Order: sequence, then structure tokens, then C-alpha cells
Amino acid sequence: FSAEVFEGDIRRLSESGFFTKVNWSTETVPDWIKIIITVEETQNIQEINFEGLKAISRALIEKDMKLKVDGPLNSADLKNDQNLIIQKYKESGYAFVEVSSRVDNGTKGQMVNFIVREGPSVQVKEIIFNGNTSFPYQRVWWGVWLLFSSDPLMDTITTHPHHWYSSGYYQENELYLDIER
Repeated sequence: FSAEVFEGDIRRLSESGFFTKVNWSTETVPDWIKIIITVEETQNIQEINFEGLKAISRALIEKDMKLKVDGPLNSADLKNDQNLIIQKYKESGYAFVEVSSRVDNGTKGQMVNFIVREGPSVQVKEIIFNGNTSFPYQRVWWGVWLLFSSDPLMDTITTHPHHWYSSGYYQENELYLDIER
């Protein structure tokens, strides 16, 4: 009997997501140890619902979700899926999206509800470079001239203003990458 191996086994059982409780006890019997592991199974997910989901399709989100109908409910996967929904919305220009979740008991399992508050879609209307002396000043906004412009500053960033050939969605992570460039 190795206590370290046993502790690892208990930890893996707890982290598997199949059990809400994992308890153990031991009884010492001459020449051996009796180990008793008591588990309480998690109920499987009966249904996954989305409230307030308008700008993004359910299918786009569900294909990347970790939680699945008839699968186990795991709090880490629930949090990861909330973050996934936020990420998908932010990629579509919804910088102020908020997502929460609620788990209810159903007749045959757990009912997972994601509550989405989209907020407004945010688009970049204009980009102004201040402080540059090496390149001529250009006020960059939507227009056909942008297609043919070779602005070296604009060529180095991925954030672009909204116009007919670019969505111009504000993406915070892209802005931070542009600042680093």
C-alpha cells in the first residue's frame, strides 16, 4: 500500500467530474488494510439552454463546448464554457458581454442555463496616430482610399476601422497586440 498512490487515485476520482463527493476510510485488519471509497455520482446533463443568445448562433457555441447533453456536469467545464461564450461574443465585437450560468434540477438530470447579456456591438470608427514623426499624419477612417493607401503604420496593426470591406469590430486582445507591435 502506497499512501501517495492512493491520494493520487482519490484526487483523480474527484477531478473526473463523475462524482460530486468522494470520501474514503480505512479499516486495519491483520495483515492487510481494507479501503472503503464512498462516492456520490453527479447527475448527467439533461438539457443545455441559452437565454439572451441573439447575435451568435447556438451551433457556433455548442461545437466547442466541453459540456454535453447526457455528459457529467463539472464545475470547471461550466466555467470554461462561460468563458468560451464570452470569447465568441468578443470576437464578434461585443466587448461588454456578460455571461452567467444557473444549474437547475430536472426530472432526469441537471438543466444548465447560460444567461447572456450581450451589450452593444462595438466597432472602431476611426484610428488616429499621435506622436509619430517618421510617417506622414493620416487620419484613418472608412473610405475607398484606404484600399489603395500604403500607410506603414496601418500596415503594422490588425485593428481596422469599420467600412464596407472590414467589420471593424473592437477586439480588446487584438488592440493589446497592436500596442505591443
